[in-house]
Amino acid sequence: MADRNPYGRTGDDMDLPEGKTCGDCVHCRRCTAMFGHIPADESCDWSPSRFRPAVTSAEPVTLATVKPPRDRRTRLRPDTEHKDCSHG
Repeated sequence: MADRNPYGRTGDDMDLPEGKTCGDCVHCRRCTAMFGHIPADESCDWSPSRFRPAVTSAEPVTLATVKPPRDRRTRLRPDTEHKDCSHG
């Protein structure tokens, strides 16, 4: 990606909210990869702007805070006995 100056505000419906840049938007990764935007841009290519603030978490994500996916095929109901499936 070539270095360039960030797109500034133009005074129309493509401007990002005051004090916000592309880097503050949930769409930043897609727009920088597909459309050549840089995180410092203050104007959106979509009209009207599709800026949505990125959700940031004050708490870091760890294995203790992430729930494992539920696999319904292996989950046993409380009233079901576990059968020994060993062959031998």
